[in-house]
Amino acid sequence: MKHIPLIRANVIKGFANFLEESGSSAEHLLIKTKLPASALHTPEALLPFKQVAEFYAEAASKEGNEHCGLLVGQRTQIANLGVYGRLLCQSLTLHDAINKGIYMVPTYTSAEQFWLEEHGDQIWICRNFVDGLHRGLHHADHFSMMVMINLIRMAAGAQWQPIEIHLETQPIKGLENFEPLSRAKIVFEQQASAVVFPRSFLSLPLGRWSEHRDWQQYKDYEFLHSSAPATNFSGSVRQIIATLLREQKTDIQVIADLVGMSVRTFQRQLHDLDLTYSRLVEQVRFEQSLKMLHHSEIKLTDLAFELGYKDAANFTRAFKRWTGVSPSEFRHLRWQM
Repeated sequence: MKHIPLIRANVIKGFANFLEESGSSAEHLLIKTKLPASALHTPEALLPFKQVAEFYAEAASKEGNEHCGLLVGQRTQIANLGVYGRLLCQSLTLHDAINKGIYMVPTYTSAEQFWLEEHGDQIWICRNFVDGLHRGLHHADHFSMMVMINLIRMAAGAQWQPIEIHLETQPIKGLENFEPLSRAKIVFEQQASAVVFPRSFLSLPLGRWSEHRDWQQYKDYEFLHSSAPATNFSGSVRQIIATLLREQKTDIQVIADLVGMSVRTFQRQLHDLDLTYSRLVEQVRFEQSLKMLHHSEIKLTDLAFELGYKDAANFTRAFKRWTGVSPSEFRHLRWQM
């Protein structure tokens, strides 16, 4: 069974802001698209990409704006992309930033892939969705394309416009009237989306480069790699459960809906991996509890809430069943080691 494509939650922030500026409720649309409202406050959490793309489409429908992906993408700077964006902003040149971005994309999303192509004196930065996800996802396609343009603009200047762009999606009227694309040749229904720019841009320094301590960069890389979207079915299901624990939305029907399966098919897939759903949820709670117990500043009541328990007593009983000791004893033993 293939993995479930995931993406970090900070990609929804721009769409949420777009909604709230016009008086609409972002939380309402998150719930409607089966995404946790807490995603607005947990930018590095992993969300199912299909639901994120559906949230984009619902936001556009709510605002009656077919170019919502373009508008939000235009306002989304690379620095808005959480830890991933912070590392890209520390690149020395555009070449450095693009290569770093391509290398680190699997730590940010398992729904997209990026690469560079050389065509004479032109460079194409290319992107496509995995597993045919582009069908009907023009807001996600346009958003991602504008973010690529914003990366190039960090070196080429805020007013730079591409000479040509390719899009995976079907033709949408009015793109040529959108200021950042007004000089571009726009080609639809391509094998991959691409932004075309001069080869000479690769050596341009990034205008926003700033000093960043080596230890912080190391911590950022370590965090991204340790929390990267899983590339197998059970791993990506675990990550979805971990995101939903706090909201106590771990009912099997909720998770089955998010992975696009009936409950019976979902259970059968887990059975083929020698897993049951209840066992999987327990494993996720245990793994998450170990991570959080290492942080002594987190109170047990808060920790229990983050894991989806109604109170600390329920969490303590479960932890004792798993380890033979209470969470407090585990912490004490941990700090003695």
